[in-house]
Amino acid sequence: MRRHYTSEFKQNVIKDALKTGVFAKVARKYALNAATVSRWVREYKQREA
Repeated sequence: MRRHYTSEFKQNVIKDALKTGVFAKVARKYALNAATVSRWVREYKQREA
């Protein structure tokens, strides 16, 4: 079953990931997979470009 996250939660994760630059560390902090964090950041950068 897929988990759904709020936009606010995703924004917090993205902000932390961009600030630290270490996706795996941020993923552990939020109990997520590093690939998920990476995908969210990539999608964020594409929207902002």
